[in-house]
Amino acid sequence: TKSPTPASPTPTATTSISPTPSETANPTEDTDGDGILNRDECLYAENCVDTDGDGLPNFRDIDDDNDGVPTTKEVGIGEYPLDTDGDNMPNYLEPNNVDTDKNGLMNHEDDDDDGDNVLTINEVGNVITAPTDTDADRVPDYLEANNADTNSNMLMNPDDFDDDGDGKYTTAELGPDAFRPRDINQDGLPDYLDNTTDSSLNNQDKEQYIVSTNSDLFSGMLTWGVLLTLLILTIGRLLRLKSIIKKI
Repeated sequence: TKSPTPASPTPTATTSISPTPSETANPTEDTDGDGILNRDECLYAENCVDTDGDGLPNFRDIDDDNDGVPTTKEVGIGEYPLDTDGDNMPNYLEPNNVDTDKNGLMNHEDDDDDGDNVLTINEVGNVITAPTDTDADRVPDYLEANNADTNSNMLMNPDDFDDDGDGKYTTAELGPDAFRPRDINQDGLPDYLDNTTDSSLNNQDKEQYIVSTNSDLFSGMLTWGVLLTLLILTIGRLLRLKSIIKKI
């Protein structure tokens, strides 16, 4: 079995789904048989990563990036997973049918996925299954150009949780898959970067848009709730430790 490059886990706001306890009871198992152990695909038992947003957490998903190529064929042979572009994001987590920056290179071949002249390896962070997401909008920094300010509010997109400035959080407009963001009016511009989406929809599409954005917003709120709970528990443990040290 293969293991991603070793790193210290740092929780970020990524699409996730909670597994049943029995499926994460043995971290040395490989539930989906893709050659990657559960412990490397589900870093946090209560908040397992679902890279492609298909409702299956990675440790249960035979095609983690949903590009039609099974993870077993993309993971490669060797100690670490295959990484064609050397950007620290292995091929099985980078779709070979998505070109985020429209430069003619699919993400698994592009060492600067968002075309902001900052290499992906410098934006992705230390944990490949939970890439850095500064504004917690479910679009990782390596997929948000840090030289773009879509709504001209002096915040670059990786720092802005409402990228198009339409009053709806990016996490609510994104859809389940950051690689393939929702574009409900099919104008080629993702909803989270398109502040004219509402005015271009007919009534039926507006109803669909409202239902889907509310659902994703609720999902984002749940993710924030998990992170807040972890923070509170950590602070509590530190305070108890400080009290013990004082007594000693």
